[in-house]
Amino acid sequence: MLGYELLQAPEVLFNPALLGKEHVGLAELVANAVRVADIELRAELCQHVYLTGGSTLLTGFGQRFLSELLRLTPRNCKVRVSAPAERSHMAWLGASFLTRLSTFPQEMVVSRAEFLEEGERALHNRRVG
Repeated sequence: MLGYELLQAPEVLFNPALLGKEHVGLAELVANAVRVADIELRAELCQHVYLTGGSTLLTGFGQRFLSELLRLTPRNCKVRVSAPAERSHMAWLGASFLTRLSTFPQEMVVSRAEFLEEGERALHNRRVG
């Protein structure tokens, strides 16, 4: 019977150390991104945080993320987190728009045929930069 495991799985998104990973959690990742942005952009960034991906559909995820982010950002920073209904597909939609830009490096594109033939190796073989 699942109980503790159902709570533990999403917890690693906020605390990767539970899996022995030396990474920061999602809220800290966002707070760090805001912190290193140009000072004139920080307030705007805090007000435009969007939850995307299927994991954000977990019960209580949005409230937990918001409370963590509020704890990590300056008190004078107005934080607004949006959770659009279609968020489970937004990462894919964003990537599809990005890859259609004329400035997107075509050597990063993996065709369906390549992916079916090579699997995830096709993704790992692409070099960024």
